Amino acid sequence: MSKMAYFSHSKISTFEQCKYKYKLQYIDKVKVEIPTTIEAFMGSTVHKALEKLYYTLINYGRVMTKKDVVRFYLEEWKKNFSDDILIVNNRFNADDYKNQGIIYILDYYKTHFPFRRHITLAVETQDKIKLGQDYYHIRIDRLDTDGRGTYLVCDYKTSSRMKTPEEVKQDRQLYMYSLWIKERYDKAKKVKLLWHMLKFNRDILVDADYEQAEKVKEEVIKKIKEIKRTREFPANKSVLCKWCIYKDICPYYHSDDSPIEKHSEQVESILSNLKEEHFRSETTIQNKLRKFF
Repeated sequence: MSKMAYFSHSKISTFEQCKYKYKLQYIDKVKVEIPTTIEAFMGSTVHKALEKLYYTLINYGRVMTKKDVVRFYLEEWKKNFSDDILIVNNRFNADDYKNQGIIYILDYYKTHFPFRRHITLAVETQDKIKLGQDYYHIRIDRLDTDGRGTYLVCDYKTSSRMKTPEEVKQDRQLYMYSLWIKERYDKAKKVKLLWHMLKFNRDILVDADYEQAEKVKEEVIKKIKEIKRTREFPANKSVLCKWCIYKDICPYYHSDDSPIEKHSEQVESILSNLKEEHFRSETTIQNKLRKFF
């Protein structure tokens, strides 16, 4: 593995989570057919709708109406939805999740209209930054600037748990993105990370410290060197194995000393309660939709 390679946050995180999973996914390139979850599908479809909103603003100077944004969302849902999408929590059906996504869009639209607080430079930015002999992948949901030297990395989050600014400051992506912006934009004086927590209709804004960014960069380079040196890829058995896409072909998952089954009922109960609370906290989704339409 001495040749130049491409790394990303998800690739490095997979190695940190489980070396055996990393081997299957990135070295052996084992392909498995696994349905996406309804949460992931809903989140992805909401992302597409908000991307379309800002793409239209950037390229045509026009703000889509909220009905047009929701219409686009529903069209994408209908076009891409399939019956094999996994719904773990049987208390809710696909329409419940679809309506939840509509609420996210409507709340976001109302809060941020007319979307000119900052200048949007790009959506779904794809690029790379060079780290030593390798490259690190950069992907940003939306890149904004205030026009005075501050650049904002904007990310949409559909998580059902509210993050704290302290947690966001620990995000490796924040610092890697800030280095990319510093390289690409000469006028960049400051970089901020803006997380749109759609479930809560709240934003988290934190600064990216360049000194900390350089430290994170060195840590990433060290981790990449470790990955490239690694020859043994043992599994890291944990309760997370239950959600691994390779569990059906992983010999460690089925081994007698696996701790997975022991905790699975407890974990399922916790997740179920979280998902139920996720919906319960929204006040009458159907009433909101009736007012909208």
